[in-house]
Amino acid sequence: MIIRLHRYQVKELIIREGRARRGKLRYRDSPIAIYEDYSPEVIEQHSRYRGMMADLYKLGLKPPLLFPAKLVIKAKDGSKRHFATVKEAEHYIVAICSDPQAQNVNAAQ
Repeated sequence: MIIRLHRYQVKELIIREGRARRGKLRYRDSPIAIYEDYSPEVIEQHSRYRGMMADLYKLGLKPPLLFPAKLVIKAKDGSKRHFATVKEAEHYIVAICSDPQAQNVNAAQ
């Protein structure tokens, strides 16, 4: 089944609830899965960040990727950095890997 919604707020609410109840959604004893549909351009933009996000997870960070493709890195001190391009994020990761103190200094800027 494909559902088209008029308001994005309703879509976000459905996606959020679907994630919260993953594996528990059922209709007439049949499981329901909810997926977001992204354009090929957005999927391609997301794929550019995959390796970078894996590196950040190894460093103990949990970066969200905002729509359409903006990486947010939350430093361990709670400050956040937003990156609109892959190059900006790569430079930040190199700084973190080369100097452990750089994470807190760069994140606060």
